[in-house]
Parts: sequence; structure tokens; C-alpha cells
Amino acid sequence: MPWKQRPPSMAVAASGGVGGAARLRQDDVVVNMERQPPAVGYVVSVEETTASSEDTVHVCYPFCGVTIPSPSSKLKLIDRPISHGMYVQRCKRGRGLVDGIGVFVDVKLLGENACMSFDASKIRPIRDFYAGAVVTCGPWVGVVTDAQETLAVHFSCGIKLWIPPNLAEFIVPNDRFHVPGETIVIMSKALPHCIWVEGIPARRAQDIRSGIKCTIDHIAVNEVGVRWITSAIPGSPRPPTMFSGDNLKQLYSLHSFYASSLRVGERALLAATADGTPLPQPLLYLDSSNARGVEIVRTRTSASLLYQSGQRDDSISSLELRELNYEGEHEFWPGDPVMRVDAVDDVRGIVQEVYAHNRTCKVHWFPAGYLRNQLPSSGASAAAASAGKTEEVSVYELACDASLALKVADYVIWAAPPSAARSVYQLAGEVMHVSLDGTARVHWADHTETCAPLGCFRVIDVVAENDGPQSAEFSISDGTGSTGYGGGEPAPRRKKNFLCRAFQSLINANLASAYSNSRLIMSDDPPANHRFIDRMVSHCPTALARCLKAEMRAFEELPKDITVYGYMNRTDLFRAVIYGQPDSLYEGAAFVFDIHLPPNYPQEPPRFLYVPIISSKLNPSLHAEDGKVCISLLNTVDNPALCSWSKSCNITQVLVAIQAMVLTNNPQYDTHGSCCPDDERMFNEEVLLAVLQSMTVCLRSPPPLGMEAQIAKYVRVAAANVLDRVENALENKPVKVEYPLLPFAQGCMPVLRSRVATLRALLAATSPSSS
Repeated sequence: MPWKQRPPSMAVAASGGVGGAARLRQDDVVVNMERQPPAVGYVVSVEETTASSEDTVHVCYPFCGVTIPSPSSKLKLIDRPISHGMYVQRCKRGRGLVDGIGVFVDVKLLGENACMSFDASKIRPIRDFYAGAVVTCGPWVGVVTDAQETLAVHFSCGIKLWIPPNLAEFIVPNDRFHVPGETIVIMSKALPHCIWVEGIPARRAQDIRSGIKCTIDHIAVNEVGVRWITSAIPGSPRPPTMFSGDNLKQLYSLHSFYASSLRVGERALLAATADGTPLPQPLLYLDSSNARGVEIVRTRTSASLLYQSGQRDDSISSLELRELNYEGEHEFWPGDPVMRVDAVDDVRGIVQEVYAHNRTCKVHWFPAGYLRNQLPSSGASAAAASAGKTEEVSVYELACDASLALKVADYVIWAAPPSAARSVYQLAGEVMHVSLDGTARVHWADHTETCAPLGCFRVIDVVAENDGPQSAEFSISDGTGSTGYGGGEPAPRRKKNFLCRAFQSLINANLASAYSNSRLIMSDDPPANHRFIDRMVSHCPTALARCLKAEMRAFEELPKDITVYGYMNRTDLFRAVIYGQPDSLYEGAAFVFDIHLPPNYPQEPPRFLYVPIISSKLNPSLHAEDGKVCISLLNTVDNPALCSWSKSCNITQVLVAIQAMVLTNNPQYDTHGSCCPDDERMFNEEVLLAVLQSMTVCLRSPPPLGMEAQIAKYVRVAAANVLDRVENALENKPVKVEYPLLPFAQGCMPVLRSRVATLRALLAATSPSSS
């Protein structure tokens, strides 16, 4: 799959900045100074070690045909690929959004001993149709699943033949696209199955076997398979999944941003013939007259940045940029479509500027229906755009309207009613530019462009569609079609996991000591919304009894602010709650986890899923979307070298590790390493607002977790300290906190006051004395 089709690779370490101190990441272009002459390659993978040791970097050298591990100190970073829509930090200049990419390439002309340097916009893919390419056919958009081509070759003895697609594995090399004029080797055992050209001498087989090297004359695309995703016109007939012959001319490839996906060693075509004539679209027949192949020797990537202040910088080297590790739900950028959190109408706005330090945005509000192109005429739309108002709004009072959000390089379809004047090849394209007036410019499959309000387009998530459904390993669906806790039918009750009598008596015998400190609470059956209730596995009773005996002994050492719930009829399941510690950033919040013991536990770690009480992100290591808990002790971190589970570990150690290393006073720093104080303070503001929201939910409408009363009791006890601390800080009174928080940003203070007042009123209404 081309680099553009892959998700942007995150930095493999928390080290900030670039240059010699930067840690390498996948796809970085490097030079190995130990090799003579110095060899250029790209990073395949990085074996990360501790901060004080050197990483081992596996580098592919395409011109040598090898992948070699090297210490990071022997490699020099010379280019770093970036993608459109990436959030970056440019040294001390500020945060920027990549909305334009320029690539300058050094290339070698294939078949010639010559090199050239030019702008990568002058080259195009060596094939329009390859596995993973996005294509259109009328109003339909799809992804190429397979493409087959036939090679016409000749030998030095003058014999010519066709090599059909099914013999591609017998060609050397067979790991790349070929071009006319290239010399290849065909294995002799494949020759009887080739298509021989008429007029070949009788002794042709013996003549060819004497020299199996051959030269490609031309290449013809025979057949293309496509998996169709969606159509811009509902109800339109679905195109065929296989195209061949003249039907191939109905397919158009979307590759406007191909240049930003280039990397060292890849092959491409010059976009025009030698006399300057543009190559046709699609290009189905390649010969020496129209296919001038090149091989990428080196890339130099630069970016156009849109800063949160609304200013722009062009031609910034990618080596000056550091990808931002975290973007909160209240981070906005110029051009983002927003609405008020409590909006009940269709009034939407476009962010014009972001004042990051104050946590406010300047928003231009448009009349209802404008951004969705629901006004009767273009004149009315222009009048509505100029009649809107502009105001400064707290970021905590805004939410992004995902249905209108577009970024450069997004694949889109026309979502407004199509007119008779619009061609069917003007219904699918790529976003070229997003303006602050609420419009976007889109490049269509027929190479025309349209500028229209954001609501006229709908984004197609081609990568997600192509990668298939998300793994169920971290799914938090409760079987009702939502990620909530109420509504719908309860999960089906499964057959009880009956245990032998000796096993049951062993568990009962170990309960007495666990009950002594009330850290373990037992019941018969798990709740119907337990995330692992449908995961019925066979355990060895003796082995599971031995594990549970050790676990229950360890439960006696649990801190007082951690409680575990067990189930007599499902001894492989637990539910745990960790309460925020006093005077910490998370005081007042309760964190619930569902736990499952796999069959070979403790050889492999237990399965943990975070069960969010609210959808807001409380911690970077706890994913509210899929429930994933990212800590090294569970072997769920990205770097395998940091995984630390062993069979001597237990559930208690995992819970204590989450409390000590995840629910810290500075989660942004502890998760991502170095970050500036403003980032830490801003993230902690968001956490504090989310904690107050979580406390309100736990008192007003707690989710059915089987521990609602215990959580509500904890919230009432913690509320006094939390509210007093926040109110004192809002009134500029001395407050002792052990985490970066003060001073509050201008946009945060009114939202904090509102949530404090709501929580105080709720506490008064639900206190035992009032009832």
C-alpha cells in the first residue's frame, strides 16, 4: 500500500524537537554514514530502548536490496515524510496544521545513465490502478483490489513473446512495477506457458534458454478488480467488480496528492512525454514513447503551515517540525466548523483564529442552513455569509461539527442534490483547499474543480473502509448497538461456569481474609453489561483455582481507594473501580475497569477494558472510544520492548500501576514525556472540567455498573475538597496544588464556574438531609 494510504506513523519516542536529538520513526529518510559510499534508505521499524540507550533502527536500502539494523547514532536524518492534516509544532513558532506539502526529488531516469532534480508535481504514479488506489466510475467510489497486466518482451536473438499476468512470480525482479525498456529475467520453466508471437523459428526454445534475459517493449493493463464503497447518487446501479478491455476507460484514478507519498526507491512516471504532451488518463498502455520511468533517489519535503493564530508560513522544511502527540477535544484550528455545545438549531460557525493561551476562539457564525447549502439561491448564500456575526467564544463552549469537517486531501463525494449540468465524473474527488468563509475547493475525477459550502461534500474514510472492521478485542459495545449502559435488551445470559466442588470450597475458604478489608466484594453473577460476559472460555479448574488463590491473597494488599468485584458463577471475570486520590488532579473521579482472565493466565496478562462514565477524555492512556488501557504491564503499549508482564504479576499489581503511573498529577507529561508547561496546564484544565462533569453524572444519572451507591458516596465525600479548591483558585485565593493548573485560562473560568454551581446545587438536592 502506498505511503499515503497508511495512517501517519507516530513518533516512536517522546523526545521532542528534531535533528540529532530526535528519535527516528517509520518512513524517515536516512543516510548511513558507515557505509561507503554513504547509502540512502528509509526506516522500516525502530526497536526503542530506554531514554539513556541507543535505539536499533531497521533501515531498508532499496538500491542495495537489503534491510539492515543499525544503531541510531550511525544514521543521519535527511528527510521526514508528513501528511496533510497533520498537527505539528514548529520549534517556538507555535502549533501548525499542515495544509500543503511540497516535495522536491532527485531521480534517476530508468534505462539511462542520467539523474535529474525537479518538483515532484511533475511526476505521476507508474500505474493508475494498483492495489489500494482510489478510483471512480460515474457516481461510485471504490478501492482497487487487484490489477493484472501483460508484458511484451524481446530477447537478444530477436524472439518476442507475451508474459501473461499469472506468470508474474517467475519474473525477476517481481517486487516492483516495471517500465518499458527495463531488462528483466524470466525463469525458463515459465517459457512454455508464455504467449509466443507468430513467425518464431522452430528452435526458439533452445535459443531463448541460452539467454533468459529479456527487455520489456510495452505493458498493457488487462484487468482491474474494484471493491465499491459508496455512491454520490443513492440508488444508482453498482458498477461491476471486474473491468477489462474498453471498460477500463470508465475508471478514473484519484491521485492529486501522489507526490506527497513518494519515498526513496519508488518508481514513477514523468507526467508528460518528451515533447511536453500530458499523459492520458487513465494510462492503460505503456511503451517507450509515453512512459519515461524514473526512480526516486532522494526526497526533500516542505510544508505549508496554518497556525492557530490564523497566520501562514510556506516552504517549511519537514525537519523543523515535530508531530504533536496529543490533540484534545477542545483543540480547534482556523477553518474548523463548530457549534455551541448546547445548540438546538442548525446555526454553525467557522473558527477564524484561536487564542491558545486564553483558550478562546474567534468564530464567524453563519445563518442556519448556509454551510449545508440549504439556502434558495447563490445570491442568498452570499448575503447570508456576509450577514453573519463574529465573536470570541470559550473553546469549552464549542464542539466540532464532524459532519462538516473537511481537511486537505480528504476523499469526498458530492452530497448536495446533483444538477443536470453536473457530470457524473464531478461527483467524487479530493479536497484541495478549505477556506475560512465556510467553503471548500474540490478537484474532481475529470480534472475540473468546484468551490462550494462545506455541507455540499461528504467525506469518505477510504483507509478505514480498506482496513476492515475494528478488532473486537477492545470493543466496548454492550450488545445494544451503543456504547452506553442503558436502553436496549440486556446481554443474553450464558450458561454458568460450574466448577468442581473442591474448587468452590477453595474459593469460599479464601473469601474470609479478602472480606476483612472490604477490598473484594463477591456476588453470584456479573452484570449484563460486563464487557467480557460473552467471552466464555475453558479454564483448567485446578490451574484457575491456584491463580485465584494467589489473586485473593494479593487483594488483601489493595489500597483503600481500589475495590474489586468478583462473581461466584464467573470466576474468570472481575470489575474494579479506582477512586481518585485526595488532593490529586483526579480527586472526585471514579475509574471502572472490566477484567477477564484468559485461559493461559498468568502466562499472558489479564484482559482489561476501561468503562468510561463520560465520553470526555480523562487520561491519554485510557481510551473512552474502545476501552483500551495502554500500560506496559498489560503489554498494550506500541513498543514491544517496553512490555513488562510476567507470570509472577497479578491483577493487584496492574491496578496499583494504573493508579500510580496513569492517574498521576501530570498525565500529559507522564504519557508523552517532554511538553511545554502551557500544554500541561491546558490539558489539566480539560481534566478538571471532565472530573466535575463525571461527578455530576455520578450523582444525577449514574450508569448501571453495580456499584452506583458506592461511587455516589465517594463523590459526596470528595466534592467538598474539590469544590473548595476550585472556588478558591477562581477567586485568586492561595491554593496548594501539586500539578500544573494555575492560572486558569480566560476561556476556562466561566465554564468552571458553571459546572461548580451545577454540582453544588446537585449535592444540596441529593444530600441525605434533604431527602
